[in-house]
Amino acid sequence: MNALFTRNRLIGLALAAFIAVIDQAVKWYVIGPLALRQVGNIDLLPFFDLTYTENRGISLGLLQATSMEMRWLLVLLTGVIAVVVLVWMMREKVLGDIAALAMILGGAVGNIRDRYDLGYVIDYADFHIGDFRP
Repeated sequence: MNALFTRNRLIGLALAAFIAVIDQAVKWYVIGPLALRQVGNIDLLPFFDLTYTENRGISLGLLQATSMEMRWLLVLLTGVIAVVVLVWMMREKVLGDIAALAMILGGAVGNIRDRYDLGYVIDYADFHIGDFRP
């Protein structure tokens, strides 16, 4: 086996692909069968709700894409970050480190697809303590 594609790295690539597929499947489920877009909010636990949000920015809604140019800049920026994470993952040897980077990569790929197809990232996980939302 090529030194680049060790067993652990192949596991990492498979995990990243799995996470990207699960990301898209969960988003399909919350906006499809759960109709979260129409409902807006579903209370599940005292500290966790499903809340439909169209995130047109980056983390925590920062750097909002208010134009097509900004949208594509964010797609490009996220793509570059995903490539950096992929390269980092492919240089790691420890399975735990590879798995952590694979989960980040899979989530990034899912978000890139959202932003490419929709112009925003579908967010739905709402963790909170009372009214405090970290």
